[in-house]
Amino acid sequence: MLIAVEYDRGAPFIHLLRIRTEAEGGGSELLWCCELVHCCGLIRQLGWSNAGSCVFGDAFGCFYLLDFRGRQCRLLKHYKRDSGDVQGTVRRDGGALMVLFERHDDFFLQELSLQPDAEGFASPAIELDLYDDDCFGGGFDYRDENEPCFELSCRQRLYPGPGNSLILHCVDKEYDSESGSRVHFQYLLRIDLAERGPRYRVYPLATPPQDWHPEREAIAICAELGLAALPILMPAEATEGGVALGIEWVDLDSGNRSVPVWVRRYPHFGDEKSATGVLQSLSISLLYPDEQLLWLGWEDGSLRCVGLDGSLKSPLLQAPGQLLRAGPSLLFDCRYSLARSAVPEAVDTQLEQSAGLKMQVHDWRHNWQPSPQQQWLLNRLGRNCIRVDDLDDPSERLAALMQLQQLTLDCAALRRDRTIALLFEDGRQQWNEARFFEQAARQVEAHPVMARVLDNFSEYANSEGCMGEDYKPPLADCALQLGLQDAFFLPVIRRYLFALDNDHDGFFVGEGDGLYQLQCRHEQDARWQEFFESQPYYECYEEDWEE
Repeated sequence: MLIAVEYDRGAPFIHLLRIRTEAEGGGSELLWCCELVHCCGLIRQLGWSNAGSCVFGDAFGCFYLLDFRGRQCRLLKHYKRDSGDVQGTVRRDGGALMVLFERHDDFFLQELSLQPDAEGFASPAIELDLYDDDCFGGGFDYRDENEPCFELSCRQRLYPGPGNSLILHCVDKEYDSESGSRVHFQYLLRIDLAERGPRYRVYPLATPPQDWHPEREAIAICAELGLAALPILMPAEATEGGVALGIEWVDLDSGNRSVPVWVRRYPHFGDEKSATGVLQSLSISLLYPDEQLLWLGWEDGSLRCVGLDGSLKSPLLQAPGQLLRAGPSLLFDCRYSLARSAVPEAVDTQLEQSAGLKMQVHDWRHNWQPSPQQQWLLNRLGRNCIRVDDLDDPSERLAALMQLQQLTLDCAALRRDRTIALLFEDGRQQWNEARFFEQAARQVEAHPVMARVLDNFSEYANSEGCMGEDYKPPLADCALQLGLQDAFFLPVIRRYLFALDNDHDGFFVGEGDGLYQLQCRHEQDARWQEFFESQPYYECYEEDWEE
């Protein structure tokens, strides 16, 4: 099975897929899809419950639990925090989602149950205080005034650790008064929840290069083995010139670090800036404890397999995208395509060479063959659905507009992230906004309702931060079709245009030609010139339009 995430209309869509064999024509079969309505921006998969459900979350503290077997999606909790003030990870035993969040400069840890009989139950939040003497459980003594000041942060990388602990990988800096410069350092912070409260252990790591900000996926933490695999720059003399990217293993119980082993050489790099780029280029580390293997992937499509004993298990392989998973075969994300390859046999004499992979590439939506019911559901994703009995009936279209008028009294509730998109349906058919408003505008009795819809949006305080579907502004077809009917509505259109993000609108100006269509219809009307000179695009486009 494969989980694909799409962001075409605001909130993320989740697709559960089965990879088809070549005999089936390749591509994938759509098994199920759903929408994470309240999530904003990019989401992450945060782990699996012990009942087989999957947890997803965004950067604002919105967490969903997806039961793929039962085809159910439910909101666990929405903390509604600012970006970077909250993050979560599923505990190693799969029994709970552990959420770390910041509030008024204090840090808290809360447990959200994932047990089937208590899903979403939130335990009381525990305040975390790294400077409480009674909570320091071992490792590096952060209270030594000659050493860096370690601290909690929700902007660092959070992982499940051994037992029911949590691991934070932190890269930080502080000002050194003696040298007059900032000192960069990194460390692992382990948090154990005991009966008497939280306990901390701090494990210092190698000094990182300046301005290194690793992705979460670039650090491999294996709670089962109690090991972390961290990228490290190896000295030039150890790699015959230039630098090398190495991997060192850190024991998550003791903090002991292994001797690093090189995994990729960079003979033409050497200064601090390029050293940061070397570390930053590592994009994913996948650790497979049963096979005792670590797969590494880079931004340029390179990948390599390393044994937990430090031995190279593959040459430096070249692939067209981001490694998703390894095993009997390798699977890659190539933006809107999936690529698969067999794992090549390793030959000892070729381990330090580069080698290409023979790939099978398909659009990840290729060969879906959705049923009518699935297509109906796909059309609904990311859109606010307005349902009536018969869209071909003018009175029912007017009823749909009356529903929309009520909905736009609270435009914030219509948003999927920043997008406001609509779908109109009855039991037989679904209409997009362009088709619906073109038909509705032919009814004179619909015009005042369409005007009230636009005025409701214009009065929405955050209207400028919204976008519509297919790169249009929100309700763009409603505005255009109403404006084409009668110059009487041009003041409504002007108020609407001032409510938009005019710097990024390509519908009323540019390729969309919305204002040009209005000009062609009303240019001879005395009211057009007043509208034209008072609308927000006038100064920018006056010269072009006069020509």
